[in-house]
Amino acid sequence: MRRLGPALLAILCAAPLLVHADGNKQLQNVRGTVSYEHGKTSKHALAQSATIVLADSDFAITGDASIGAVVLPESSRITMGSDTRVQLAFFNQIQSTSAKFIIYQGTTRFKIEHPNGKPANYTFQTPTAQIAVRGTEGDIGVDGRDLTVNVYGLTDPNLPVVVTTEDGKKYALKAGQHLLASWVNGHIQTTIDALTEQAMTQFAELGAPVSDWQSAAQNVADNVTGGLVPSGIAGAVSGLGGFLHRSRSTAEATAAPNASPTPCATPKTSKVSGFLRKLTNADSQPSCASPSPSPSPPGA
Repeated sequence: MRRLGPALLAILCAAPLLVHADGNKQLQNVRGTVSYEHGKTSKHALAQSATIVLADSDFAITGDASIGAVVLPESSRITMGSDTRVQLAFFNQIQSTSAKFIIYQGTTRFKIEHPNGKPANYTFQTPTAQIAVRGTEGDIGVDGRDLTVNVYGLTDPNLPVVVTTEDGKKYALKAGQHLLASWVNGHIQTTIDALTEQAMTQFAELGAPVSDWQSAAQNVADNVTGGLVPSGIAGAVSGLGGFLHRSRSTAEATAAPNASPTPCATPKTSKVSGFLRKLTNADSQPSCASPSPSPSPPGA
């Protein structure tokens, strides 16, 4: 019996992983070289099409020309492109579904679900910003301290993706929008535009999104003034889910004399190709002019 003790103990220790494998956080090798790190151990490679259960704080890593996927119990999926390193900081479903991922490098696609109507609260931390996601399909690209965020679809249009940069500014992204942020001379320069095919090139290996992003991008182009959201209204953007849906004409018609400043209007939504030009001119752009007060009536 003494000889059987260690063997039985090993089986009992492994049993939870075997029993809960189907209902836990899993890393899948979709293609190529996919590995994981647990604790302070070295990387462990996954065979083609193999799956392993992840614990909180584990790392998932992909190599060149490789794709991995982290699949969560409520059907949400984080797909990792080539040369990507992601840490699953935590995941729980005690009252609502919440999770935090840390993206150190590479490209990821998130497809966050709302199972049984329960709220979902996912956070993706990058070297440049934190991205808060609920019921959303989109992409995050991290290249050093350069950040790209594409939003393809929202389960609830009143729950935008909220990007909070390291300098404290907040940006609300609706479906059909993308954000570019980069550190320039110690400052974060950010621009927001309607999605284009060019903006999706970085994520081509992850395939086509499920959401109808073309219609969403067209709606954004027709109804939203493009460009940087001024820091002075960052709090208003995060609190007013419908702010980015206002057309320029509606905003001008309803603006109060002492209202907070609104974004400077531009004839067209800027293109991704103009990003570098915006970075070099960001500090020299004039501020929005306040409307002149109406003249007083005669005899007043």
